[in-house]
Parts: sequence; structure tokens; C-alpha cells
Amino acid sequence: MEHLHAVILAGGSGTRLWPLSTPGFPKQFLPLPSGRSMIQETLARVAPLISPERAWVVTGRSMAELVYEHLPSVPLNHMLGEPIGRNTAPAIAWVATTIARQDPQAVMATLPADHVIMKVETFRQALMLAYELAEQEYLVTLGIKPTAPETGYGYIRFAREIGEGHGYQANRVERFVEKLNLAIAKS
Repeated sequence: MEHLHAVILAGGSGTRLWPLSTPGFPKQFLPLPSGRSMIQETLARVAPLISPERAWVVTGRSMAELVYEHLPSVPLNHMLGEPIGRNTAPAIAWVATTIARQDPQAVMATLPADHVIMKVETFRQALMLAYELAEQEYLVTLGIKPTAPETGYGYIRFAREIGEGHGYQANRVERFVEKLNLAIAKS
């Protein structure tokens, strides 16, 4: 996985877990029971797969120093501070362009800094399959099977299988289905 780069998206306005999370100290910096913050856990999940030199963070310019405090192993020039938050797509485009200039063969895994993933080895196995497919020029997204109807998330409708490995299968995406009402989610 010599060309795998991990990109941590560490934006956010700090409003979802208020009053613990604030604009100056969003939830990804809050300590977890492990003693590490969410952003530290995000890097730790992929640490066996990448070296710190292939880790990147996109954050607000005002949070760059805080990110560096939490992730001192990430090279300072790999911390991209946005002057103004423009949402996920522009952040990903910026870091993808930056990485491609350094490593034209790069495969980029984009990881939100505020996800909680309990089954870390399971995640790593899925990421290894994703990397192999990305090397074959697939754009890969990871998803989980829902255990109950949920109106707060979208769904991935998938079609035929395109590969398998590491205990997982990969399917071609037919389409993304935006957040559903409860009746449709139940069906």
C-alpha cells in the first residue's frame, strides 16, 4: 500500500455537541474514554497502513494549531488550513490536487475526523480491499448495512459485484439514495 495517503477532514462548526463542542474546540478534539481525541483515533486507525509522511489534514485555518497539537506526527506542510470553510467537496479537491502533485500514483482515503469506528481491524480490512480496487481506477466508497430503518442517512443502492477480498465484497454503485422518509426506509 505504498501509494496510500490518508486524508483527515477536520472541519466543522462545533455546534452538534454543544456545549462540549464549540466553534473554537469542535467535537473531533474532545477526549474519548481511550484518552485520545476523535482526530487522534482517526489517524491511529490507519497508522498500520500508512507512514505519517502520507497523512494529511484539511481543517479551518483557525484550527490548524489545534490539529498540530493533536497530531504532531503529521508533517506541518500536510496540514491544509482553509481560510473559509467551503464544505467537503472543495476540501477534497484541494487536498487531492496537492497530493497528486507529489505522488501521481497516489490513492487517497478520505476520513472524517469525527467518526467512531469500534471494529478497527474490520475497517482496515475493508480499506485494504478499497485500496486494491482504487488501484484498478475505481472510485470507492465504504458503507455499512443498516440494522434498522434510518431517516438521518442516505443509502447506497448497489448492483453487480465487481470484486472481493479481505473478507468483503465490492459492488458497483447503482445510485445514492438521499435521506428517506420513515415509510420508505422501512421498506
